[in-house]
Amino acid sequence: MSDADEFDGLACFECDDGTVQLVRKPYETTGGKGEPLTIPDVPIWVCDHCGDESFDTCSSRIIEEARIAAGVKYRR
Repeated sequence: MSDADEFDGLACFECDDGTVQLVRKPYETTGGKGEPLTIPDVPIWVCDHCGDESFDTCSSRIIEEARIAAGVKYRR
């Protein structure tokens, strides 16, 4: 079972009035020197009522790998 199967149509984690839908959109963060970094086509769960955004493990991995490629150093 994928994250898409688990979350599709679930009640919003924030407002409980809407349902979460998977959308793909750019995600903005920072690179290794604090410069703006836009990651295209990130799968993000968005509430159709309040607009709250949630990230699953796939989304988090995409963001983390892009930030590492941009020079972000993570402590272990």
